[in-house]
Amino acid sequence: MEAVPADAEDPSTWSAWRRLLPHVEALAGHTDPQADTVSLARVFGRAGEFAAGQGLRGRAGQLVERSESAIVRHLGPEHPLALVARNRVIAMDPLPEAEMREHITRCERVLGPRHPETITAWFESAASHMRAGDFEGVERVVEHVVKMRRRVLGPGHAHTLRARWTLLLAKSMQAGLDGLAPEIELLMADCVRDLGERHPLTLDVRLMWHSRNKIGTDLIKPLYSAVRASEEEREDILREALERTRQKVDPEAMREWAREALPEAERHVADCEEALGPEHSDTVWARLNLVQAYLVAEDFDNALRHARQAAADAEQQRRSGADAAPSVMAHLLMMFTSAVARDESAVTDAIGWFRSASEQFGDDSGGPLGPDVIEQMERFMAALMNREGAGETNREGAGETNREGAGEMNREGAEEGTS
Repeated sequence: MEAVPADAEDPSTWSAWRRLLPHVEALAGHTDPQADTVSLARVFGRAGEFAAGQGLRGRAGQLVERSESAIVRHLGPEHPLALVARNRVIAMDPLPEAEMREHITRCERVLGPRHPETITAWFESAASHMRAGDFEGVERVVEHVVKMRRRVLGPGHAHTLRARWTLLLAKSMQAGLDGLAPEIELLMADCVRDLGERHPLTLDVRLMWHSRNKIGTDLIKPLYSAVRASEEEREDILREALERTRQKVDPEAMREWAREALPEAERHVADCEEALGPEHSDTVWARLNLVQAYLVAEDFDNALRHARQAAADAEQQRRSGADAAPSVMAHLLMMFTSAVARDESAVTDAIGWFRSASEQFGDDSGGPLGPDVIEQMERFMAALMNREGAGETNREGAGETNREGAGEMNREGAEEGTS
């Protein structure tokens, strides 16, 4: 245990953890779980906690489950170390609300209501409410966690600040980010002061701040719905989405905002790359945020360049054991950006990824899209590019006709005036 960094959430330990993780996993793969000692189980638990923080949830789940199994076998389910191990497992796979309440009650009885791990159990219960669709319950639980962590850990502790960030996420799911700007700005200032500008949580809050004015979600969600819809519904879905976007913002004001926001968005990506690594899921999301800014600024070349990079990094991370969600969103945005930029090869690459992923995952194992939907997507993107091209041709043709017509009228008028 002495050679294992104590805090898997501390970025200063991550270089050591990145070297250790493959060896810990190799050890787990070549030893009998029944022979695990408590000390070895704690190593597996900490390694799983680090892997989870890096977005490697599949690998993390195997380690924390093995850790809990050994600790419970040696010490019993109500030992403090067993409750800590249970919290790590629940973070990977939330319990139903009733079972989660039982776990919290056990933590309160064994550890006390003010113990940090009891408060963590409350924090993990938010996911149980989320899974049940109880958004008010999510806010209520996280508000309780914020209050308790302030009292027990202090207002500047990383766990207290993370609970505040989670509360803002919970609020944004119901009301969006527009009305949360003052709270986000205050949290960002507190994170910079207490954690530093390049702490992972500070970077998360910065991304939330930059995302509050984005139109990307307004376009990507309808795009995803459109490719799954019938051909009769598809055009209406996109037309309505674009119309809502036009009503929300003035296009020229949005382009000007994007041009002003680009330097900070680029700096955010650079900071994420240095602090977290290029393939970390938070870095991928930061780059997707940058793609949206380039799209709004109508810099399609840079938008596509970063969309390709985000898709490649997210896929590399997925192959390392991360969730598929960043890769799915990166390839959706890459596909949309490619169509806008009229890059047929990039569209083909994105659709090819979805086809390959669907075959790999299978229809019943959480794959992003089924084969029939991918075929519809391919037809839809081809039609979108054709419409873009037709629109461009029509605009050019109309402009040429207007210029020629105007020139002819001016010449005729001039001749009449001189005659």
